[in-house]
Amino acid sequence: MNWFPTDLTTIQQLVLTLVTAVTGLTAIYAFNIWVLSLLSIRGGKKLARPPPVESWPLVSVHLPFYNEEQVAGRLLNACVNLDYPRDRLEIVVVDDSDDGTTDVAREYESKYPDLVKVIHREDRTGFKGGALQVAMARTEAQYICLFDADYIPPPNFLKETIPYLHQDERAAFVQARWTYLDGQFSWFAKAISLAIDIYAFVDQKARSFGNLLAHFSGTCGVFRRQAIEDVGGWSSDTITEDLDLSVRLHLKGWRYIYVPTVACPGEIPKSFESLRHQQFRWARGFSECLRRHAGSIVRSKQLGFFQKLEAIMHLSTYFISPLAIIGIVVGLLYYSIFPASFWLVGYWRYYVAWLTLALSFFVYTAPIIASVVTLSELSLSGMSKLQRFLHLGYLGAVLYALVLSNTRAAFEGLLFGASYFYRTPKSGLLPRAQAS
Repeated sequence: MNWFPTDLTTIQQLVLTLVTAVTGLTAIYAFNIWVLSLLSIRGGKKLARPPPVESWPLVSVHLPFYNEEQVAGRLLNACVNLDYPRDRLEIVVVDDSDDGTTDVAREYESKYPDLVKVIHREDRTGFKGGALQVAMARTEAQYICLFDADYIPPPNFLKETIPYLHQDERAAFVQARWTYLDGQFSWFAKAISLAIDIYAFVDQKARSFGNLLAHFSGTCGVFRRQAIEDVGGWSSDTITEDLDLSVRLHLKGWRYIYVPTVACPGEIPKSFESLRHQQFRWARGFSECLRRHAGSIVRSKQLGFFQKLEAIMHLSTYFISPLAIIGIVVGLLYYSIFPASFWLVGYWRYYVAWLTLALSFFVYTAPIIASVVTLSELSLSGMSKLQRFLHLGYLGAVLYALVLSNTRAAFEGLLFGASYFYRTPKSGLLPRAQAS
């Protein structure tokens, strides 16, 4: 048995080579998902609770707002009701809005003058990263808590997260688990909510357990101020300031702690267009960080070989989209220029066919293993785990619909500088218990 057929036309050889190459490159990303899934299983034991804090430290809660009139009051209400000593808590709103958000924030400032401070900026210099850097300059707190406008922290958020930082001086931040207010009201929401769950129970859990590239999610976390200052503060020249900070912390040897037992619900984008804009921002931001930090990651003496490789894989995640497009094109060409007798019988006389089959195993099973690991962690009400697993089909449809937009974003981020930060629209959805 030979490795590769030699009795093919030049075009057929080229297409067959491309099929093998694209399958191999996609399999690398798929294998990474397998590794993360297995690490998540290994780290399946519940995180040991830290000892109680005898004297609660000063915490500054930072809320960056830009035209969040629908949700600003909801978040502020949750923050002023956090179960934490009032004399050890402050809430700093950095508001760049030109709608009614500012009035909402000022109302809370006047109602809670000793607790809420509002900083209104006339422009969006540095976007969210710039706003967070401004907030840092207005507080002396050693612990910084961050929430995006569309999330609702539970009352015990700080008392459940601060102790982890308090006991580990090399922990830069504690990340709580993202969840959603209602992920079942449409097929679209079912798809996105499953993606959020996979991110929470596979990606985040594995990264924390395996000491891989930390990824602060941009919200629902508490930072040690010293760690942020140690790496130069928030960057204002990127649209993914959270990932950029995460990479710089990782390169400096800071750790992070993921606490999945603390769930912080937020809103799912309500339309495909909103999701497309959000994903475009993330895809471009990931590629920006790849361009900015790949060299430092490769040269780092703090990181091991696998940590470096996985970090590059993580930052280049969105290049799966152009691979998907190429795969569709060469797949169509493959079935067009080869007779059925070749791909049904003749192809399997060569080692390249069995290599491609082995690689394809990882490609097609990676989303399945990630979903199974995720569902094993979830306690569901109102549906079976099989029903939830079938939502993987919805998620696949959404991801394929995004490949063109994400491909453009990934290459723009790699080739050009930071772009405009488009906010994701929010509706002010209430949790079910409050809405009923």
